[in-house]
Amino acid sequence: MSVAVLGNSVAALVATHRLAAEGVRTHLISPSSHFGGHFAGLTIDGESFDLGMVLLEFTAFNASTDADITSYRAEVRGDCGRFCSHIRRFVEVDLGIEIRRVETPSMVFGGEWSADLVISNELAVLQQLGSDTAQRMREELVVCTAHGRGALHAAHKKRWSAADGPNFESVSRANHGPTFHELFIDPLCHKITGMSCSEVAARLHRGAWLPLYYPETLSASLAAHPTALMSTEFHAPSAGSVVTLVERLVESVHASSSVDVTIDTLSELEPETDGAQLRLQSGRTLEVDHVVWALPPVADDSTAEERASIGFGFVLVDSCYVNREFSTVHLLDDEYAAYRMTNQTAHQDGESSRAQIVIEYNVDVMRTRSDTSAAVAAEIRRMLNGLRIVTSDVADVAIHIREFENVLPLPTVQNDRLHADRARRRIAPPCVSYVGAAAPFGSTSLNDQIVQGLRLGEILSHRQEVGTYAS
Repeated sequence: MSVAVLGNSVAALVATHRLAAEGVRTHLISPSSHFGGHFAGLTIDGESFDLGMVLLEFTAFNASTDADITSYRAEVRGDCGRFCSHIRRFVEVDLGIEIRRVETPSMVFGGEWSADLVISNELAVLQQLGSDTAQRMREELVVCTAHGRGALHAAHKKRWSAADGPNFESVSRANHGPTFHELFIDPLCHKITGMSCSEVAARLHRGAWLPLYYPETLSASLAAHPTALMSTEFHAPSAGSVVTLVERLVESVHASSSVDVTIDTLSELEPETDGAQLRLQSGRTLEVDHVVWALPPVADDSTAEERASIGFGFVLVDSCYVNREFSTVHLLDDEYAAYRMTNQTAHQDGESSRAQIVIEYNVDVMRTRSDTSAAVAAEIRRMLNGLRIVTSDVADVAIHIREFENVLPLPTVQNDRLHADRARRRIAPPCVSYVGAAAPFGSTSLNDQIVQGLRLGEILSHRQEVGTYAS
């Protein structure tokens, strides 16, 4: 059995690692020596930074301790949640990475720090609303629940399709009511995507970090009644950065005698009766039994994908000048153009002389206020002072700005339908399986990519029927 893995993503690395562990001859062919993609992070002033908030999730509402990894389906949103135990075992046991639970994220709303409802399922902020706002929200939620669980109820989100699924504006208002939507959802959506919620596909709402609650849950929280909602737990490598995971994978595949790592570009793939022939740009030819395609899919049309430009502010400051301990905080207030800030140092075991903080922002949104890198850095400094994160009079704060143009595929209705149309037209040879960037749209999270790699490694190492994703 021989397998060619094409690409440099986490999914490609995990599949290669798993195949090599089973003694399968594996050719990892990457267009560059930069492995890990988004999760490889950046090195700034000698320090490893994740690109914003990159955390591991080992809990999920659909988690199972005995789920068969080969049953994972990337086209099912959130299906990776069933395999939390597999992900944790892979990180801790197979890779030998020490992890630690990190502090639950926070958010800034109305100028105050509070529990986070964006990704942590914490709704305590509803108890802090003014009486008039809370009453208006109660009345709106009565309307939301009056007709039971209709087609737009959050309980049905796995039924929504790319072809005719609703947009997130209609779904959020139907489940949250106008007040909750306008206070929390709409401002966050604009900050992250630069778009209206009406342009976001409801079934892909988490692709823009937008929460979706049942109206019954919000009603119970407003009344201070207990709910069945599970608070989300997050973990990180004790070194503080998920870059550690990528580094460990790269070390493993390079050290394996079963892996041939080649930096080259694919020129042609020719399916054969019992495998495939690959021709590389260097002139090299390979005959393999199976191909794992982790490269971006080849578009068969000229339709442009909607993408966002994203920016990061990487902050280094002496730890003694940091006033507030936090893990991640979402910034809902319009006062700040950035939408999220992560303190990587808080994820580390032990103490560090320098604090590492990453600020995430949509470039187009930021540029409406700050049109140069120097102005963006000044805006970030103002934010650090305004939120009382660093001592206001400290001069030695290093802020490094990095911006990437049109790199983030947006979870829009248009993109969802575009990718679904391309998937229907794509004819996948039996010898090719798709992971990472080539997997179904919206399934490239860290957890998804780990599960995709583990799944194919398990199937191919035991020579099972692979099948293909509907993408």
